[in-house]
Order: sequence, then C-alpha cells, then structure tokens
Amino acid sequence: MTRYHFDVENGDTHPDPIGTVFDDLESVRCEAIRRTVALLATPYDKLWCGQPWKMTVSDDRGHVQFTLNFLAVNAPLTECYGRRVAEF
Repeated sequence: MTRYHFDVENGDTHPDPIGTVFDDLESVRCEAIRRTVALLATPYDKLWCGQPWKMTVSDDRGHVQFTLNFLAVNAPLTECYGRRVAEF
C-alpha cells in the first residue's frame, strides 16, 4: 500500500499534503478520474477562458506517477462566458 497525492494547479496551487492510501496504481488512476469529474462538474469560469489546469499525482517519495492536463478554449467568435462577440 502506498500513499498518493493529488495536487491541482488551476491558476492557484492546491497541494494535497495528506494524500490517500491505495493498493495499486489502477485504483489511483480511477480516483484521479473521479476527482477530475468532480472538479469539472463545479462552476469554474477560468477553465473556459483558456486558463489551463493540471492534476499531478505523485507517491509519498515525490515521484510523479502521471499528470492530467485540461484546457478549454472558446471558439474565436465568442467571449468568455458564452456571449457572442459578433453577430452575422
């Protein structure tokens, strides 16, 4: 069993100092996806304004196991928050 940390950077840094213990890396991957879905389900305006964020998962020794990167970009004819820039 190993303790893993799920650190998030989204313009701000949110370290996971406590971490969570898992039996295997497959369980860690499933937890990373579960946490990502929870983060994406919350209103987060910066995500839609081209602000990238990432989740870095590392073990207790500080060895990075994997990173999930996310970036949402509006189409060129829209502003942030879905308003139209130009009407045709």
